[in-house]
Amino acid sequence: MKSTKENLEKHAIKPITSWLIDAAKRRTNLTYGEAKQRLLDEIGFERIGGAYRLGGCCDMLMKKIHASYPDAPLLNTLMVSKKNPYPGFGIRYFMAEKFNDNRFANEDFCKTNKKLWEQKVDDDIGEVYAYQNWGTVFEEVFGEKLQSPPPPQGTEKDGETFRRSGEGPNHKKLRLWVQDNPAKIDPAFTEFRAETEFVLESADRVDVVFFGPEKTVVVEVKSIDSNDADIRRGVFQCIKYRAVMEAMTEMDARRTKPKIKAILVTQVPLPKDLKPIARKNCIRHIQAPIL
Repeated sequence: MKSTKENLEKHAIKPITSWLIDAAKRRTNLTYGEAKQRLLDEIGFERIGGAYRLGGCCDMLMKKIHASYPDAPLLNTLMVSKKNPYPGFGIRYFMAEKFNDNRFANEDFCKTNKKLWEQKVDDDIGEVYAYQNWGTVFEEVFGEKLQSPPPPQGTEKDGETFRRSGEGPNHKKLRLWVQDNPAKIDPAFTEFRAETEFVLESADRVDVVFFGPEKTVVVEVKSIDSNDADIRRGVFQCIKYRAVMEAMTEMDARRTKPKIKAILVTQVPLPKDLKPIARKNCIRHIQAPIL
């Protein structure tokens, strides 16, 4: 497929939007190089020129979004070059409209007021990360439900990764209860966005992740079916997941990193021998009700 303007508008805008939404959920960004390669590999384009071609796609997708959701944050601020974690000045007209400040439409102003520019971009990206309606927006704009991106392909088998094999009904019930009841885990989590089965860059799948403006919380759950050995494993899973999530946030060099916390939720008391391990490693324990 040739990368004509018509083909890009017809075949590239929708997948790029879904990739940017996935980046937003992961609190990271999408580079032009990554998007170009995925359009070649996954969509079937023969060749795509410079980054400006995809910049045009980002302009069009944002216009489509704002036609139905004029107050949606600027998703296109997550499209960046590999060398610069901030978007290019192509978004300046969107910035001027969003912040009701025509100075941002002037490229010279953006260059000579770099600190203010980056501060305002950071403000918007924080909104993009916190926005909870991207799935609804995608469905309205493109007429279909947003699909989770396929997992990376590989041949190594190293334990529980993308396929959850043998999840019992009690574990599933508890996992979904935690996702639906962040305030019962902690009242401070009331307004946090919750995702279940969140896939880390290590290919580990976290039962639940709560995303707040200044804090991200990874949660491992162990149901009534778990024995002491399984709960012990859960403590160390929390340690691992927190470390990986911290490393993932380091990929975004633009702003103050959210604090990463870890919680182990069980339906039985934490065994006494595990309490010092959890306490020493700052793993919080919550005992949930039997559902």
